[in-house]
Amino acid sequence: MIDINTRCIVDILDSRDAKDVATWLKAYANLKVIVRDGSISFKAAIDISHPKAIQVNDRFHMLKNLIKALKKAIQRLIVGRIEIPLTSEEAKQRYMYLTELTRKRKNT
Repeated sequence: MIDINTRCIVDILDSRDAKDVATWLKAYANLKVIVRDGSISFKAAIDISHPKAIQVNDRFHMLKNLIKALKKAIQRLIVGRIEIPLTSEEAKQRYMYLTELTRKRKNT
């Protein structure tokens, strides 16, 4: 457990069990805001020991989940292949030549 104001370790618990964590948390009656990861057992422990406390996701897990959600959204929005238009006749001929070479290599 870490004090978010001082960023110092307060204690290291041997268990993640909700009852054990709740018992430990009850020793700190003045807690109003508790930062935690997404653990269901920590949520349950806070609900038991400090039902009126505000529970906040920790920064690491919040950013991790945000990046995951953004990645999924971007993948849905962007098509698999983006066609880049060829602007010159020479570029078109080079493209056709390379495409034909690729096909021949696949067939042999």
